[in-house]
Amino acid sequence: MKRTIALFILSFMFVWLSSCDTAKNSDNLSAALKEIIEEDEVISLDALDDGGAQELTYDYGSLAKAVGDTLPVNFRQVRFGRKITAKPTREIELNIAETTAVALVTTTVTGKFKVVFVDTVQHTAIDSVTKDFTEISYQKLKLQKVRNTDNPKKDWRVVAVSPIIGRTVGNTIEIKSFSLKLRNSDEGLELANDANDSLLDHFIDRQSLIKLRPNGAYNITIAIENTQPFYQEPGEFVTVNFGIKMGVLKFRRPLLDQDNDNIYTGVIMLHGHRSPMCRLFLDVIDYASIFVKSAPFNATFWAFPHWVKY
Repeated sequence: MKRTIALFILSFMFVWLSSCDTAKNSDNLSAALKEIIEEDEVISLDALDDGGAQELTYDYGSLAKAVGDTLPVNFRQVRFGRKITAKPTREIELNIAETTAVALVTTTVTGKFKVVFVDTVQHTAIDSVTKDFTEISYQKLKLQKVRNTDNPKKDWRVVAVSPIIGRTVGNTIEIKSFSLKLRNSDEGLELANDANDSLLDHFIDRQSLIKLRPNGAYNITIAIENTQPFYQEPGEFVTVNFGIKMGVLKFRRPLLDQDNDNIYTGVIMLHGHRSPMCRLFLDVIDYASIFVKSAPFNATFWAFPHWVKY
């Protein structure tokens, strides 16, 4: 009897210790995968930061130009932009299989949205307002085990990414679709989203990230929806932001809703430059955020990384 009890205790201890080792290995793998993701530039939101109030069209570094754009009011008097005031916080949820994993990255950005109206003759500020904001963005990544060294950080790689979807808390605007086409070519990218954020399940292989051509003219079309539009049409600023980050390489260009049908278009040309991975941001800001002092900052954006093709 005593022998049977002893065997039972030993068996129990073996199972318990094995489960502890499994849990420890799982925790170690999760921690390693999170480190890999946090160190990867594909999740960067640096280019979202305008450094504060800027002209509607601005450049930092020789990168691009816009072709033919007019707006319904004199926006030369308006300066606006985000100023990120704290390091973004991230939560990473992992679904790990034997040799693959999918991560959902939730990033929270806080800062100040600054608006300044200037006298373009006297070059002085007429009025200004600063609004606190919080934007929450989502992105999915696929990881794959590519070797067996018992070192997860060496064994696993990010192999595919989804675009990033970001929104201010309580926003009323959504981007519905986006098209980027090189003129006189089928080369480009088309994306669409729905109420279930199916765009997050659109994975782009790491080796197949879009490569934009220097000096190539790209037609851009963005369709949006605003459930509480501003009384003055078109009701939103829709801009395209390319680059890395402020102070390094970044530009912002407006698009135009010619028919007031929530479809914004424009043409962007990239100049040749040597840089690491750049990012493209599609940014939509409600007019009330700028022209109504008491209104909250109301915006949404999509973002994804790209290379420059030589």
